Amino acid sequence: MNSQEGRNFITKDERFLKGFLKDFHNRVLYADHIGDFKNFENKMIKWINFIASFQFKSILELMVNHQKNEIWFSSLIGFFHQHGIGGCVINVNRAYEYYLLSKNIEDENHFYDDLKKYNTVIGNYLLALYCYKEIIMNNSQCYLHGNGTDKDEKEAFAWYLKSAKAGNTNAQYSLGGCYYYGKGTNKDKEKSFEWYLKAARGGNSIAQYYLGTCYSYGIDVDKDVIEAFECMGA
Repeated sequence: MNSQEGRNFITKDERFLKGFLKDFHNRVLYADHIGDFKNFENKMIKWINFIASFQFKSILELMVNHQKNEIWFSSLIGFFHQHGIGGCVINVNRAYEYYLLSKNIEDENHFYDDLKKYNTVIGNYLLALYCYKEIIMNNSQCYLHGNGTDKDEKEAFAWYLKSAKAGNTNAQYSLGGCYYYGKGTNKDKEKSFEWYLKAARGGNSIAQYYLGTCYSYGIDVDKDVIEAFECMGA
């Protein structure tokens, strides 16, 4: 490949990334306008996977390896880590750090840069969604254990359900426990298993281990060593 071909290839990658960032930004603005925060993340994951199916290169690698990855793409990199997109391992703590990074560069002298602005807007929105889930989860714990309020298992269940539907895997796992033991709701082992499974598929290691144990010893499910291995290795 000669130098001219190399420059054209790099330009093509950068053109794609800029368009990808702008499209994500526009979808954030639209979701915020119509108040569609509950479905936003799932829709964006499907959209990203669809876009990625037409790419020969990893979108995540392109962003991470870009010289302006922190200024332009930190919010998107965080989103990939939060949801395990592009083959990366789910890491919500790392996602949170990237969201903060996109927010913390807001005061730096890059406001002439539209792509930097897109990154900041996206980062603020994703950080708000992240904190929203955590607040709901904390409310659930307060009602369940009576921390700072009267103990109310039904109220705790309601908050767990809100957080679980918003995508918080810890809440999904806790909701499975509520259904299993009948805390704040009627006992329902089928629904319990569904939420444990959802949490496990979302990358919750506790749920993965729990389901693996169930399959290993045939607890409430048929004994299945292969399924147990897949759960624990998910």
